[in-house]
Amino acid sequence: MLILRFDRSVRRRLVVSLIFFGSLLLVRGAWELSGAVPAGAGDLAPLREVAGRPQAVVLTFNITWGRQVPEAVLDRLAAANARAVFFVTGPWAQANPDLVRRMLAEGHDVGTLGNTVVSLTASPPDRIAAELEAAGAELRRAGAPAPRFFRPPGGAYDDRVVAAARALGLRTVLWSVDGRDWLNPGSDVIASTVLAAARQGSIVLLHATDGSRQTLEALPALLRGLRERGLEPLPLSELLDTSRT
Repeated sequence: MLILRFDRSVRRRLVVSLIFFGSLLLVRGAWELSGAVPAGAGDLAPLREVAGRPQAVVLTFNITWGRQVPEAVLDRLAAANARAVFFVTGPWAQANPDLVRRMLAEGHDVGTLGNTVVSLTASPPDRIAAELEAAGAELRRAGAPAPRFFRPPGGAYDDRVVAAARALGLRTVLWSVDGRDWLNPGSDVIASTVLAAARQGSIVLLHATDGSRQTLEALPALLRGLRERGLEPLPLSELLDTSRT
């Protein structure tokens, strides 16, 4: 049996890191499970559905880490001739510029999740703007144009967050259908959850980190089921160019 030994300072850093990422996962889960919107989110409402082309649906994938699953998701979308929206962090774009360029070349939209996965509702206005500006800069360095779309981490937003995004030319995008794939309930459950709720104009929340292998496995059945229902996955940019929303 392999036993790894670390000195006290290394152990302390490992424990702090595990606590931080565990807390982040729990908070993100609570946000996404509850669908809660902070008070004061008034008139600056994010986009949850989109009108426009009949029978269109929008598949969105959040990516914060990893390379294997994002690349495989792109392969499966290409095989099905389906297009989607990828929301990525600045550091992920910096680490994977070739995948960012591939997303764009294959007709997908690339939006931003900000630069770090933190709740921006707890941040002062200058921090919100700095987060979004830094993320946009990383996307541009990766070879992408300035992003058009922003998804707040965990879906947590208020008027200040949406206003800061709008000031930078970003449309805030949430979702109307949650695939709950981050719970890893099984690929069949992910596909059936989306197919039971999706309709014309739906924006579907999914994930494509390297921890989202069940989402990858669900994609063929999900894409097939959408088309059997007459729904075509298309990017937001194409729909909003002709939409009244």
